[in-house]
Amino acid sequence: MPTPQRATTTGPSAISNQSIALNQTYAKAFNNRGVAYLRKSEYELAIEAFDDAIKLDPGYGAAFVNRAGAYLKKNDPQRAAL
Repeated sequence: MPTPQRATTTGPSAISNQSIALNQTYAKAFNNRGVAYLRKSEYELAIEAFDDAIKLDPGYGAAFVNRAGAYLKKNDPQRAAL
């Protein structure tokens, strides 16, 4: 089950949260939420969002690439390679 909506009320995270509220099966919205968190250096939240996107759409390559980038930012190259 995807991660519940976060409390962010402004910016890109808020837009993703609104999209998720409307359709909790829209993997791209979860990926976009992850990118917003990644840009704010909130790597754990980003990884959670990318994981949610992957669970919803296992063929969504961008979410895998973005999750790997988040793991690299966390200095965890072994997890990035998965």
